[in-house]
Amino acid sequence: MKGVLLQGFHWFQEPGTHWTWLKDQAITLANKGFTAIWIPPLSKGWGGTQENGNQKTVGYDAYDFWDPGFYQAHGEIPATKYGTYQELKEMIDAFHLTDPKIDIYADLVFNHKMGAKFEEWIRVQEVDLNDKNKPLSDWYSKKIYTNYKFPQRIAAQKAGEGITDNYYEWYWDHFDAFVDGGKVFRIKAKNFETPPFLHHGDEPYLMGLDLDTSHPSVIEELLRVGNWLVNDLKIDGFRIDAIKHIRQSFFPMYLTTLRHDSQKEIFTVGEYWEDHNRGKLEDFIYKTNFQLSLFDFPLRENFWQAANRGAYYPLPEIFNNSLMQSIPSKAVTFVDNHDLQPRRMGKEFRMTEHDWFKPLAYALILLRPEGYPCVFFGDYFECDFFGLGNQSRHQFMIDKILMARKLCLGNIIDDKLDHPNCIGWTSRDQRSMAVVMSNGSDGWKLLNTDSPNTSYQDITRHFDREITTNASGEAIFHCRGGKVSVWMEI
Repeated sequence: MKGVLLQGFHWFQEPGTHWTWLKDQAITLANKGFTAIWIPPLSKGWGGTQENGNQKTVGYDAYDFWDPGFYQAHGEIPATKYGTYQELKEMIDAFHLTDPKIDIYADLVFNHKMGAKFEEWIRVQEVDLNDKNKPLSDWYSKKIYTNYKFPQRIAAQKAGEGITDNYYEWYWDHFDAFVDGGKVFRIKAKNFETPPFLHHGDEPYLMGLDLDTSHPSVIEELLRVGNWLVNDLKIDGFRIDAIKHIRQSFFPMYLTTLRHDSQKEIFTVGEYWEDHNRGKLEDFIYKTNFQLSLFDFPLRENFWQAANRGAYYPLPEIFNNSLMQSIPSKAVTFVDNHDLQPRRMGKEFRMTEHDWFKPLAYALILLRPEGYPCVFFGDYFECDFFGLGNQSRHQFMIDKILMARKLCLGNIIDDKLDHPNCIGWTSRDQRSMAVVMSNGSDGWKLLNTDSPNTSYQDITRHFDREITTNASGEAIFHCRGGKVSVWMEI
């Protein structure tokens, strides 16, 4: 697969114009080699408004699945943080009209809902925040905001002014648990979404009102949402948020049904955040019948370790314990994302302080055939984080690497992951290339390109000279310390 995914947003996006800004980038991104773009949650969230009237929420506080910035709810103007419904449609059309076409992957938040405006009395039991199967109270009655009626949308629809005709309302029975005042409560006669692990009662509770994806009515509603996104809004695939907190059995049924109904592939990748235990990701893939891919968090953890430890990290181990190594067809590889930006997670997760390694990491995911690589918005475009300054972008290097991917990426010819500080490999498609990187001092690798008497240039511009292979197709290819060089056939 030569596809390249772009995460088309970051956490601290300026509100109001993002759909329009993305639309204007469509042709350029197609020319650079991107084949799909992952957009943020497109439906109305709970998070209130900015001074300009747009929503300030990134969209993971899901409120109304049927409001992509069209109705007056949770905002001074109908738009979401990213723009209006009309601007969203124009952006999707622009990417679909590029040559080649760029697919649109929408971000689905099916774990939880937030922002209910109507209360109900329900029977609840408080449980431990980190072990949801451990009760902390008896069952008792509690009045909670669990009822979603969407009055603004439904009033508009009844007046013939809506974009859909769905009148579904959510009640307490559609959820199995919730957070209130920093405490977790289980709803009477409900089971948690995720199965318990042997070493722990369960995954820690995430947030909001937890959807009961075993409830027939909830399943039907989520299928209606999915079919609307695919058939009406022309969404090509999904990124699903927080899947480790959602019932595993939901996904094979859901995706199989959507694909059957739409007769479309509907590529889907899930966010299963697990930095160290590849086995959990593999287990999820097996138990969901290979219906969706997963982000390769263990590989990203290796990148963090390599960036942090510098020359003390053994580069031949960079793929160890990764999904890219064990199930490459289901691995979506990445270097950073919105959750890993400054002010989002603890310092220990960030690579911003170790920006030197990002070009090496992008070469590792873009210039090898395993996995489906995803480029982060903040590594490609400049973005400011509330006065913290611009995140250093790597557009020049990523563009060079993308060009080499388009022209040279095929099967690996010579793979030498055999030195603790300097590794390299060769590959060929229309042209051949040699990739060499070092996390220590200047380095070199003797590599066979299978292209005799052929000249190469370093498209990363770390070297000005040419290198020519001998009659056997071999040459010594160089790199600078802490850098990657991509030697491409002239």
